[in-house]
Amino acid sequence: MSHRPVVALVALGCALAAGSAQAATAVVTLNTVPDNLFTPQSVTIRVGDTVVWNNVAGIHNVNSDTPGLFTSGSPAAAPWTFSHTFTSTGTFGYHCQPHGGPGVGMFGTIVVLDSIELTHGSDMIEELGGAPDRYRIGQKPFSSYEVVVDALAGNPMLELRRVDATGTTTIQTGDPVSTTIDMSQSLRWQNSTANVQDTERVRVSSSTCPTNCTSNDVYRVRVYETTLALPRYNQTGTQTSVVVLQNPTNYTVAGTIFFWNAAGALVNGTGTPFSLGPKAAQVLNAGSVAGVAGTSGTVTVSHTGRYGDLTGKAVALEPATGFSFDTPAVPRPR
Repeated sequence: MSHRPVVALVALGCALAAGSAQAATAVVTLNTVPDNLFTPQSVTIRVGDTVVWNNVAGIHNVNSDTPGLFTSGSPAAAPWTFSHTFTSTGTFGYHCQPHGGPGVGMFGTIVVLDSIELTHGSDMIEELGGAPDRYRIGQKPFSSYEVVVDALAGNPMLELRRVDATGTTTIQTGDPVSTTIDMSQSLRWQNSTANVQDTERVRVSSSTCPTNCTSNDVYRVRVYETTLALPRYNQTGTQTSVVVLQNPTNYTVAGTIFFWNAAGALVNGTGTPFSLGPKAAQVLNAGSVAGVAGTSGTVTVSHTGRYGDLTGKAVALEPATGFSFDTPAVPRPR
């Protein structure tokens, strides 16, 4: 597993691709100039990551504030190196016995997170050592998302799940992108509520090495917001609008259509749900949707399709002139 580059990192092994995020070690330096210090004083890592302390000058040691949790032993003159792998979440204080104590003098803090945040466009290479890996995705109201994981190396039969805040209760399980191959998993869902959702996790693990995955078992993780945006509809005056959606795939796509007025207020209650079978299409007359008559604004569509799979447009018709105004449904750019 890997983590955000908030501290100095030493890559473990060669990077598989440019921009890859391999498991890493956070390095803390012990010195006497300009004072007896741990540098950096605070380090943030993920469960399963390792911190290495390098003493380059002075007589120091590393001693956990919690007795017996980790220690480099008795204070010793430089140079020496000590490392510790953190296997649980929490905030762990430590200090140098000759020059500090808990929270005073020469002290430091290790913050261990159970997950990192992924956003639209995230694209990382990870490994399954210490799996399962956990991620958080901030979900906007009335929006939809996809997470894709691809097996790259080793023998990871990937398992992809959306779980609750505890990380133990499964809300949804991912599906193979190609059932007969099953080297890629896709997890797609909607947040059809008016609330931000930022406590759920996406969990990546493997059925072939559930407890002994190593850094040789490598996968790629990508994230997309799949919500479609249609920047114009008009149901005022003599104009009337229809929303056309097409599902060109070979699987069923469910979703919700939301109409927003010019001020950004949702006018059709909690949205208008739909379900499109393979190769199916739907034409929705905006005037038939409760709350939409006499309004104009924009449309968004959340859905359970893969990024780019669902297509559509809004068409505003002007009967007096015969003019029509097409507004394509646009996914968020990658």
